[in-house]
Amino acid sequence: MGVPDGHLAGILAWYSLIHFEPAELPLILGEFARCVKPGGSVLLGFFDGPAGEPFPHASVVHAFLADGLNNPQWRSGVQSIALKDCTSGESGAVYSQALTGPKGRPLQGDYKITDA
Repeated sequence: MGVPDGHLAGILAWYSLIHFEPAELPLILGEFARCVKPGGSVLLGFFDGPAGEPFPHASVVHAFLADGLNNPQWRSGVQSIALKDCTSGESGAVYSQALTGPKGRPLQGDYKITDA
């Protein structure tokens, strides 16, 4: 993205990731994670539901983003991740994740996939 590590307070990717192939998502999301400062935010907008024209791969992109078990593929520092509740990749799914925090300390937290 052409910015230093941790330089941005946040990134807005509103219905833009659907224009990429699913295989490109780990690189793109990894770059987002690199550019956002600790505690910063990434807000993603993407289609939920059946794929439509002219973006037939939108449902595949949605499934990749909603499945928190994919986090190690695009986010450095993920030590472990596990599905805690519900069905992986579905709204309401809760994931337990351990990350490498500041000075290498482990950080543990849960997060939930929600509808925006």
